[in-house]
Amino acid sequence: MAEDANFYGGVKEVSTKFGQMFNVGFSEKDLNEMLGQLNERGYFNLTMARSQKGNWYMKENTYKPSNEKPVNAGSSDDLPY
Repeated sequence: MAEDANFYGGVKEVSTKFGQMFNVGFSEKDLNEMLGQLNERGYFNLTMARSQKGNWYMKENTYKPSNEKPVNAGSSDDLPY
């Protein structure tokens, strides 16, 4: 079952003479909550994405890679060339 997503701040896409840019803002409440959620390395990771309706949003990225090493199907000695 998926965790509940934590959404933060606001994002607004703007057009400028330099191209598309994003204005991002956080409330004091959001900032305090993010500071309390720092990972073991002291970072808070966000993912910025576009909703199905086309609006931008940010949510906490809680991805943790597994520590498992990929299984090698064979050694380089098995290659046919």
